[in-house]
Amino acid sequence: PAQVPNLCISRRNSCCRSMLRAVKTQTSAVSMLRAAARRAYWGTQAWQDQALAAKRNASSTQMVSLATLQSLYSFRPGIAYVLDALYLAPTARSPAQRTMRSCRGAAFATKDAGLAPLPASRAATTTPSGTRITRTARDSGFEPLPAGAKEPSGAELNDLVRDWVDKTGAQSVVIQGEGDPLAAQDVVCETLRLAQGSGAQFRLNTLGVGATDAIFDALGLVETVSVFLPAAEASKYDELLQPREPGAFEDACAFVRRASAVSNVEVTAVDRPDVDVAAVEALATSLGAAQFRTRSWLG
Repeated sequence: PAQVPNLCISRRNSCCRSMLRAVKTQTSAVSMLRAAARRAYWGTQAWQDQALAAKRNASSTQMVSLATLQSLYSFRPGIAYVLDALYLAPTARSPAQRTMRSCRGAAFATKDAGLAPLPASRAATTTPSGTRITRTARDSGFEPLPAGAKEPSGAELNDLVRDWVDKTGAQSVVIQGEGDPLAAQDVVCETLRLAQGSGAQFRLNTLGVGATDAIFDALGLVETVSVFLPAAEASKYDELLQPREPGAFEDACAFVRRASAVSNVEVTAVDRPDVDVAAVEALATSLGAAQFRTRSWLG
């Protein structure tokens, strides 16, 4: 008789474990279905119309949005800024010595160039009246963390996202700062996990270097992953980005391939005269990317 309670407890624990496995399997299946639906929507006329409308609206609302961001209790300088969406800056660390900006030409090569961290294709907008607006770092609110300040935690960024969505109703949130988000992927994963149910729709901009299994598990919570792949061969890749560790090109390619299985993946490259852009596009397609886009070369 003394063994009966233990037997019951054992059976109950076994049942709980089976239920947890079933829930995890169901959650994974739902994430895959959502990713497939997003990939089917990508590039359609409705998607293009939505993107164009968002860009046209961005220029007229940016300054208001920046003032709103700076008014939030959860905001502090260096952790977020505003372009066509709310941008989160989890870290200034990067696996490469050079950046996507520096690959676009001398105008973006230095940190004090005064330009926002995104290239003109995203940092500039044509208003409905035809006026071209170029956004500077000051316009966007972008600035590095003050000396000695701690990088934001996932909880801090989640608070900011929720406050932003509640205040503005805007749902687009991009994870990209001066550094590469994957250099702080624990924070990125925590942010995505905590922000579930907030209404935010996330985009992750990255080099795709140094990813762990945890980030791939979290990509089901991301609408779009944009990977900067500046060249189709390792030697040119290393020349342009100057990675801190060997094997970065292979790592980035592996990231695109694996991420494409769970999220919409866009690969971007700069239309430089010394880069075979067609070869980069072919590589991106072979790796499973749903979209390829070039950024203009400023010389």
